[in-house]
Amino acid sequence: MTQIDVTLTIDETLPGFGNDRQRKYNYVFNPDLVHVQHRDTRIVYRLARNDRKRFRMSDIYTSDAADQFSAPEVIDDGDAIAITHKNKVKRLTQLLVMVKVDDCSDTGGGDTLGLDPQVTNDPPPG
Repeated sequence: MTQIDVTLTIDETLPGFGNDRQRKYNYVFNPDLVHVQHRDTRIVYRLARNDRKRFRMSDIYTSDAADQFSAPEVIDDGDAIAITHKNKVKRLTQLLVMVKVDDCSDTGGGDTLGLDPQVTNDPPPG
């Protein structure tokens, strides 16, 4: 099975200046676009080492209408999340990687970020 590893880096920023939906954080996926070329390719999104103390990956949603993605699997206690792409129909698919922010305050319940990488694919011949 082929695997594509993607690193997610998240930095807190001044409110209103982030690139997340709440505009509180800047995030970068590296690589920023995943291109799948083989059947049953596992895509692993992993938090950058410095972000593992404060963030936890919790889920992935897709716009996939062709049933090409497996259910997401949270691994390494939320440091990473994996999904398998069947790669049977050529598509551009948007994902929403859900990341929980550990809130160390007494109020509990930190933010949940929805971060949106894209995946393209070309099925192999045959």
